[in-house]
Amino acid sequence: MQYHFLSPQKKRLAVNVQNPVLGDGPTGKKSDALRRHRGLIEGPDSGLNYVPNVAITPSSFHDFLRRARASFEDPRQSRLSLYETEFTPSELDMFREAMRPFDGLYIAVRSDEATAAGVGLWHTDFMLADGSTESVREFAAIATAIIYSDYENPVIAFKKRVGIPLEHNTGILVMPVVGMPMDAIHSEDPDKNKTVFSSPYSFNVITGFVDGDHLLAIGTGLGGANNYGAKTMTLSTLAPNHLVFERKSSNVLRSKLLVSGSMERMSTLSDYRLDGFSMGWKSLEGLAAHLKKAVSLFHERAGAPRYLELALNPIGENPLSVVQCAEIALPNVEKPDVNDKQKLYGTSGRSSRTAHGREVLGRGVVETETVAYLKYDEDDKSHQEHREELEKLNAQAKNYFLVLDYFHLAHLVVDNFNLFSNASVIFVRTDDLPKYDIATHLSGSFREAGIIVLVGDENSFDIGLNKGINKRRLLTYAHDGKQEAFVAVMD
Repeated sequence: MQYHFLSPQKKRLAVNVQNPVLGDGPTGKKSDALRRHRGLIEGPDSGLNYVPNVAITPSSFHDFLRRARASFEDPRQSRLSLYETEFTPSELDMFREAMRPFDGLYIAVRSDEATAAGVGLWHTDFMLADGSTESVREFAAIATAIIYSDYENPVIAFKKRVGIPLEHNTGILVMPVVGMPMDAIHSEDPDKNKTVFSSPYSFNVITGFVDGDHLLAIGTGLGGANNYGAKTMTLSTLAPNHLVFERKSSNVLRSKLLVSGSMERMSTLSDYRLDGFSMGWKSLEGLAAHLKKAVSLFHERAGAPRYLELALNPIGENPLSVVQCAEIALPNVEKPDVNDKQKLYGTSGRSSRTAHGREVLGRGVVETETVAYLKYDEDDKSHQEHREELEKLNAQAKNYFLVLDYFHLAHLVVDNFNLFSNASVIFVRTDDLPKYDIATHLSGSFREAGIIVLVGDENSFDIGLNKGINKRRLLTYAHDGKQEAFVAVMD
């Protein structure tokens, strides 16, 4: 099968990968999952594209790690020594070989770790593969940053939480970026305007999320569905107007697909052509219908829930390319029978919200005996001081219920996973729902770690909590598919 991708120069280039695996031993889970699902992705009438890729196995970096004397006994020193260690000529040749099939294309140099479920903790970067010595140096720098991720506190905490051995280092996955040149518009400072290479739309999907329906996050431009500005909904509610994005800041992306000006509306794409290449899809209505059909068919053939990352392909017959795929577990949770008088908090269920993932993240029944409360003191403490306080609380308690004020919501990102890695439930108090989803990658790190996240009003948990550690026995039930949850006092 021939695979074609658009180059930054708007040329349509063919890709032929003859050696998809470089190095000894097994690949990481990300590339492994893509290859195992290739038959589903390229199945009859799937409406999806497989993205050819090259995986460098984790064992390929064992000698580099030995030379760097990397050790989890002293992660900080290991991080320093990694950046001081150079790759050998044979390792650089391996990097050159990994880029060779994608010469002339913009590529993603991604981590290939021991999980494929979209947790977003390891480093990823992008570059132009042009065969030059400089491109090999750039690849080497990205490779170092990816390996470095294994020794950062969030990744270490995540591995401990989910049971991945620390010594299971990441490999590297190389693939072409499914995208097109786009204009990054900075309205306040035109000098900052530049052209970037990105997919105009990207989609994160959890298939079979609830009652046979699928959860969908839609994003545009750089980062796409993994940005906080992504829109989250169930696929059954997807309509063309959901593919319309409002301007949320002065620094936005605008492509030729977008109506010039305010970015407040997108109209038909039927007249759009790129150097003579048809998009393969004719309108927003057609794109929405195609997405529903392709995801539903994939789920039917897979027979169980999957996490998918899709990128909109500006050329080719099928508009959607699969850049990540993984099996995930969506446990069947029964609601406990608890007296309403014991409940501190409860949601009104799915019918009250059209968007998912904002009030309730995760599903399960959890009993905790410790409540940690971090009060936000805007005038007294800096952002870093609050971060250090949260990390201290997390080190003191295990299997605990964490209560945060709304202003701490910025901490609840994957880059800070080590700040709450020992929590079983996180409750964010606010008088208004967040304007964005609490976690990217459709809450991948929370989902894989089994951490429930709830959002409630500021009157919730008015039970005389003291700042710090409190002894209080609580029972939490959550089902994000139904957007249903409660917390009950069991003392």
